[in-house]
Parts: sequence; C-alpha cells; structure tokens
Amino acid sequence: MPYLPICYGYGRPYNYVELNNDGNDFYQIKDVPHGTVHQEIFKSSVTHEWERCLVYTPAEYDQMPDKRYPILYLQHGYGEDETSWCAEGRVNFILDNLLAEKEITPFIVVMANGMVQVKRQGKRVVDHTLFPRELLQDIMPFVENKYRVIRDKDHRAMAGLSMGSIHTSITAFTHPELFSYIGLFSGFLRDFIQGNKEMDMIQRGPSKNKHLELLNDSSLFNNCFKVFYRAMGNEDIFWKMFEEDDLLLKEKGDTCIRKIYRGGHEWNVWRQSIRDFSKLLFNS
Repeated sequence: MPYLPICYGYGRPYNYVELNNDGNDFYQIKDVPHGTVHQEIFKSSVTHEWERCLVYTPAEYDQMPDKRYPILYLQHGYGEDETSWCAEGRVNFILDNLLAEKEITPFIVVMANGMVQVKRQGKRVVDHTLFPRELLQDIMPFVENKYRVIRDKDHRAMAGLSMGSIHTSITAFTHPELFSYIGLFSGFLRDFIQGNKEMDMIQRGPSKNKHLELLNDSSLFNNCFKVFYRAMGNEDIFWKMFEEDDLLLKEKGDTCIRKIYRGGHEWNVWRQSIRDFSKLLFNS
C-alpha cells in the first residue's frame, strides 16, 4: 500500500492505518492556529556524528519575538525515533488544540533520538544508556541557545514513554537541579533494558540503577519536583513492573500523580498521557 502514511517504529519504517474507534478528537487536526515542527541538526560529542532532533514551537512563537518559553524534553520508546511523537503521537496537534482551548501554558517541545547508535567492533549498535549524556552535553545547550527558552529548573520539564521514561527517570533523578516536571508514560523507574538479552545490543550486566538513590530521602525527593506524573494502560504488558514501582515509592514515602488509562502499551494511552501531563506544566 504505497499511499499509506509511513512512520518509524519496531526498529524500522512501517505503513499504518489509523482507526478512530474511541471517539476522541483531541489529537485530530482542527481549525485552530498551528505551531511549527522544526528539524534541527547538531553535532554530537557522544557519537561524534551529526544527529537530528525535532523542536515544536507554539503558533504564537514567531509573532512574539520578545517572549521566552518553558521547555519540555519529550522522548519516544524502544525501536522508535525522534519523529514518533509527531508522526504517531500527534503531539503537535494535541498541543495546538489545548492552546486554542486555553487549557495549557505555551511551551516548546524537543524530541530527540534516544536509540543512540555507536560503532563497536566495526558494527553499528544501539546503546540507549548514552542518551542522558547526549541530552545534557549536546541537545540542551544547542536548543536552549538557539530558541527563546527560559533556562531554569522551574521552566524545564522532561517526559517519555516506555524507554523514554527510563531516560527521564535516569536524567531527572540524577540532575534534579535541572527539572521541575517529570512524566513517565507506560513508565518505569528502573532501567530494565540494560542487560536484557533481547533489547541490550551491548550485552552487559544489569543496571545498578544508581539514580534511584534520590528516592531514599522522601523529603528531598518530594520537594525536587513540582509534578511527578506516572501513567500506565490497564492492559499494559509491563503492568507488573508498574506495580513494583508503586510499592517502591510507597516504601520510600515518595509521592506522585498516578493515572491509569484504558489500553495497552500503545499510542492511545500515550496520547492521553501527554494531553493530561501538559495541563499540569508551568502553571506556577
């Protein structure tokens, strides 16, 4: 079917047919002002290659040249890339519609490729553990110098789905001084990808999850983030891991906003997650 839309997922390009069986229209294209999705190329100090990220700016951005904006770093899942949140997730249309309804504060969104590729023994392999370093060293400085961003903790958020939630947990818990809003969609506290025989192309031991040390001080943790949001579909294949994270947070005395949606490990859940999470951002 050569005329079907092409997206990237499952580690490859694929065609898809979208069936709107849930009656929702919050992610549909509507007659409202539309933001712009920019393609940006930057040189990575981690891969030593040219990499790409996408940057969404709200419709008013070009019309208000003196205004600076909060920023959200939004990550995709395993086997996807920087195009996924727009192509499958339709995040730009979701935000356009929310802005038109005055349900959210305008902010910039950055989407980068978390499936970081490097050369090992003459082959290109994915090392997902490199993304937090690339984000901090390369992506954030590049974007926040080029775009009109409010560069402080109170105006910076990070979120991601599945593998992107692992990147979010690692980055934000290691550097709580940088982020005030955290979203984990079909999300995880622990890095279970490292050491997984099917998913870890580096084939190493399990992660020590040192970033979870922040959870040990509940007073500190609960004051680090204005919003700590966790979401999962009620039929998600990783539900058991979500419950294990529930228990860990309860044991440590750490609080979160917990949301359950109808569905599995899928875009119907993740679209609702970003919609509801966005409403919580940058309101204070």
